[in-house]
Amino acid sequence: MLVLLLHRQRKYGNGTVLECESLLSALVAYKYNLYHLAFKNMVTLATVITKLTRKGYETQFKVTPEGLLSLSSEKLFRPNEVKVTHFYRFEGESNPADNSILYAIETTTGEMGTLVDGYGISSDHLVDAFIKQVERINK
Repeated sequence: MLVLLLHRQRKYGNGTVLECESLLSALVAYKYNLYHLAFKNMVTLATVITKLTRKGYETQFKVTPEGLLSLSSEKLFRPNEVKVTHFYRFEGESNPADNSILYAIETTTGEMGTLVDGYGISSDHLVDAFIKQVERINK
């Protein structure tokens, strides 16, 4: 912020130059640039699934009343046999209420994959109950 005020001009990543006449206009310009950079770098659920698949998270999982089911090996896992290595939250592009969460999961057998669930009001109660029992969750 101080650099903006002292130099009165600042080049941004997209090549635009903003001139700042006051503290208020500097603040508005700064927030405007951050807002647009954030949307420029937005990532979709499909993009993250593709990146995780390339990293070896190839299995798709589904929660059943019996446990976490691997759709590849058809093996069932209990919460103590699972580690959530990372999770990602997403909002729908056209509807902010359209939320989802993606879990990157590793099992004790070495199987790696993903589990997708709704987030908030659209979440699956079986997935919620299972994830709450998982003790090893990383961000």
